[in-house]
Amino acid sequence: MGLFGHADDRQGAWAAALRLRWWALGGAVLALVGMPRLLDALGGWDTLPAWGQSAWLALGFARRHLRGRDGPWRRMLTEAVFTFYIVHQTVIVVAGHHLARLGLPLLVEATLLVLLTLAGCALSYLAVRQVGWLRPWFGLPPPRGAA
Repeated sequence: MGLFGHADDRQGAWAAALRLRWWALGGAVLALVGMPRLLDALGGWDTLPAWGQSAWLALGFARRHLRGRDGPWRRMLTEAVFTFYIVHQTVIVVAGHHLARLGLPLLVEATLLVLLTLAGCALSYLAVRQVGWLRPWFGLPPPRGAA
């Protein structure tokens, strides 16, 4: 018997994600609504505990709505995921450094940081995939037809 109650832990994990997706969504909404008060009570962002609901939320809804559906967008996103992984931390640090200097309200700064991170990662992926010798350094396969 596996960790999630099934002989095949991967299937058990997917089943658990699917089963818990609504609870995870509710937990994420409650965390978002209660986060400013929680942060004040805990002493600020430095003391924020790790939130695990987001992973179950994403996996549960992905399993329900994307399983067995393939297409050009999904293939492109699958290819892009490692590039995003490599680039995202640098984009977050640089964008966060510059945004912090602006003194924006927390919600505005956080929203801009997420949007800038997404845009920076997407632009990096689109640029890197055009340069054959850079592709392997960012987790992309060689261009089609390359030896």
